[in-house]
Amino acid sequence: MTSLYLLDAHFNELCGLPSAFGKLTSLEILNLSSTFNDLKELSSSFGDLLNLRELDLSNNQIHALPNTFGRLKLEKLNLEQNPLAMPPEVIVNKGVNAVKEYMLKRWLDILLEEQSLEVSSTPKAGASAGGSAGEKRPLPPARGR
Repeated sequence: MTSLYLLDAHFNELCGLPSAFGKLTSLEILNLSSTFNDLKELSSSFGDLLNLRELDLSNNQIHALPNTFGRLKLEKLNLEQNPLAMPPEVIVNKGVNAVKEYMLKRWLDILLEEQSLEVSSTPKAGASAGGSAGEKRPLPPARGR
């Protein structure tokens, strides 16, 4: 299935997509429109569809696009008739490039925040049981030479 180029699953009662959906790396055209209001979210693996050029998600109940959405190389995008909160409607109305840029910035901000949290939770060089790095301690008394 990794060589699948086009998938038209509109007018189906899809309530979600499996996380393995992102393994359809050759997929270029995807139509998931009008799923009878059952499709409400997309997994983060959706961002792994790096060859996806055309996407129709119209007439669903999607509230937010996955943060990885900004990785896609979309040229055509239809998000009409979805109660989207993320990205905001003002961004969606600007078109596919605005949506990709917004979601990419959001994804990068999240990655930077996670990286910052990892760094701040890692013990700093020089930290010991006697005190934390950055804590000022008096120098030991000088010894005679």
